[in-house]
Amino acid sequence: MPTQSQTSQGNQLQPGGILGALYDYTLGVLEPLASLVQEEAKVEPAKSKPKAEPKQVAKAETIYKTTKQLVDYVKTDFICTDQFQNDCVGSSKVSLKGTLILIGNDHSDTEGLATIKKFLKEHMSPGDVFLAETTPDDLNPAVCFGVPQQQCIGIGVGHSPLSVKYHNALIDATYERLEAFDPDAARSIEAWLPNLDSDSEYERLLNEAMENVRPRIPSNKRAKLRKLDEKVQKASDNVEAEIKRQVPESDRIYRSRINEQWSRSKDRAVFCSLGLMHVAKIGLKMVGEGGFMLLPRTSLPDWVESDS
Repeated sequence: MPTQSQTSQGNQLQPGGILGALYDYTLGVLEPLASLVQEEAKVEPAKSKPKAEPKQVAKAETIYKTTKQLVDYVKTDFICTDQFQNDCVGSSKVSLKGTLILIGNDHSDTEGLATIKKFLKEHMSPGDVFLAETTPDDLNPAVCFGVPQQQCIGIGVGHSPLSVKYHNALIDATYERLEAFDPDAARSIEAWLPNLDSDSEYERLLNEAMENVRPRIPSNKRAKLRKLDEKVQKASDNVEAEIKRQVPESDRIYRSRINEQWSRSKDRAVFCSLGLMHVAKIGLKMVGEGGFMLLPRTSLPDWVESDS
């Protein structure tokens, strides 16, 4: 079956489970406040005092400005840590400008991904930058977590031909399994493919549909199900092994490109979100150099597994 990267109107997309977020969380647009209409009042000119106009506070002015405000804000939805050895400690005397905020994301934690997007939307200043876990030519609202594209910088590396081959094989096996037991559901999801943001989402929809079908599979077809499950698992193992093989080199490139942006950012904050596998490897060093590392609380179990 064709993958999203082969069918989405010529736009190359990242393979699932390797990069980025799963959904296109589009930034909302702030509507201007309605004009206040006041009735005219007949008053003596000498006694009339013009009413002070309410001060319009720019969005950027409501954003925290110190590292202590950052740490206080994230406590509800995030863990702020240097890989659990110490909790983050911010200072009201230290500006957030010039600070690196490294955010770990679990690609399967949709609630955590939404939390990250909300955090970035509410608290990035217009001059700040977001470093996305994708290549520069693959920027889109999903991998940028809804951050305006002019503030989003891709720092990822391309995938090896072998990882693309393995991932396409995984997509094909996942589709074949669903089609064997619910062809209508499989074809319906395939027809929706051009509207999806990534192969990750396509794979997720196929798997979710399969879980709905699985309890209804009769006993005389269980042997066929086991055979197709084994095929999907083998393809998944190949993808995971190839990704892990690339991790050291990917980490080196991520660390280099993050440091490059950070060294040029005395007047802006640098936000960056990477998958748990990468953050678990490079986060401790970067926090030791003065950055902050955040993790959505909903992603905690998978974080511990990746870190170990």
